[in-house]
Amino acid sequence: MHYKQSTDDPFTAGAVRAGAEHRGPGSPSEPVTAFVLPGGSTMGAVQVGMLRVLVASGIFPDLVVATSVGAMNAAVFIEDPTLDGIEHLARLWTEAPRAQIFPFTPIAVAQALVRRQGHLIDNEGLRRWIAEKISFERLEDARRPLHVIATDAERHEPVVLSHGDAVTALLASTALPGVFPPVWFEGRRLVDGGATANVPVHQAHALGAERIIVLPTDGGHAPMSGSHPIERQLHRWLDRVFGKPAVDGPVADEPIEAAVVYEMPAPPTREANPFSFRHAGRLIDEATALSEKWMTDEGAALVR
Repeated sequence: MHYKQSTDDPFTAGAVRAGAEHRGPGSPSEPVTAFVLPGGSTMGAVQVGMLRVLVASGIFPDLVVATSVGAMNAAVFIEDPTLDGIEHLARLWTEAPRAQIFPFTPIAVAQALVRRQGHLIDNEGLRRWIAEKISFERLEDARRPLHVIATDAERHEPVVLSHGDAVTALLASTALPGVFPPVWFEGRRLVDGGATANVPVHQAHALGAERIIVLPTDGGHAPMSGSHPIERQLHRWLDRVFGKPAVDGPVADEPIEAAVVYEMPAPPTREANPFSFRHAGRLIDEATALSEKWMTDEGAALVR
């Protein structure tokens, strides 16, 4: 399907959202809608295709709750939730500088192992890239409520970040244990949110969401469960760090009272390299095609 580019801003232009006139969050005729974007390293490219179809279908969020790479996608999307904005996000994925974001080199890895510093690569390149790509300084300045999920490294529990420095919050949410160093944020030592709440639907519900749309990053596993093999290895690292099992957090299949949860389909990503962006364009296209089909079936309820 060819998507006509548009610069109309649904957050200011009175756009139609989910089949009804947008009267604002919490209005009697319009349930509060949350987009939930899980983590998944570079498999997060699939979320671009899903967002493309949601926007083209006139479906927009009142709030976004996101973990790790999903938080990165959310921070860019929420500032320009148009088809033009989605294409900009797609370009960020296909043009992402791997050497800057994931500076794996034999020397860097060897030095990390010798120093026994608990992580393999520095996060300064990722910090600079985040700072260049987002347009707001603090989370509360985002044009829709943006809630970023990280993990408290001491308590091993999910932390919802809704205020504070946006770059630092995103850096903390994407601090893959064993790969990047932990990040200090307002007195807490934080690591990747995927360690405790990779699919934060319960957090979204606690924040007031009545309708939750999940944009998963891996269609090769059972719905809302499991993780990429590399992520499972990272979780085993967490087992050693914290001395207890590392889990994805609350099971998303558990009943959530007074909320409807939709999970969009994702293409299989088992064979993709979680530290390479070469597959980004393909995953975006595959996710777009799956999402278009889903919108004519299960997703059709969103636009009735």
